[in-house]
Amino acid sequence: MNLMFAGNTKKSIVSIIVAPTIARIIGLAENQVFVGDMFSMVGAATYSKSTPKSVTFMSVNESSSSYDLEVAVCQARKKSVLLVMVTTERFIVKQEIGNLQGVPHKVLWHGSVLLLAYESYYSVYNLMSRIEMELFPYNPTTTSPLMKTLAEGEIYMNGDGLGMIINESGD
Repeated sequence: MNLMFAGNTKKSIVSIIVAPTIARIIGLAENQVFVGDMFSMVGAATYSKSTPKSVTFMSVNESSSSYDLEVAVCQARKKSVLLVMVTTERFIVKQEIGNLQGVPHKVLWHGSVLLLAYESYYSVYNLMSRIEMELFPYNPTTTSPLMKTLAEGEIYMNGDGLGMIINESGD
C-alpha cells in the first residue's frame, strides 16, 4: 500500500493506525512515522518535531479510555519502547522503557503491561513495577510472533504448534 504523506515521496506502508477521535491516520514506513489527516491523507506538518525516530513497530493501547490515542513505539537503534500520546497536533512522550533484553520485533500494549516479542521468545513488562519477565520461547524459522487481545484482560500469543493465553499480570 502506498500513501502520499509529507512531500512527493511514496513509501511502502508497513503498519497503519486509524485514530477517528482525532481524525488522524498514522503510518509506519521505512522506520519513519507519518501522520496525516484521516480524510484528505495530507501530512500533518505540526508533528515533524515531536515524531519518534527509527521506529520498527507501533501498537495501540488496547485498554485505553483516553480521547487521544495512546501508542507504544519500538525504536530500532535503542533497546527501548516509547509510550506516546498522539493528540491532534503532536506526539507527547509519556514514558520511555529502556534497558530491555533486546530490540522487540513486536509489542502489544494492554493497560499496565507490555507484551514483547523478541527474536525467539516472548516477555511481559509490567509498567508499574518496571519488571520484565521472560514468558516462553518460539522458533523464529517456523513461527512469526503474534499477540492478540481476546477478552477483557486476556491476551493470546502463538508459539510452536501451541499458543498461550495470559492475563494482564502475565499469569
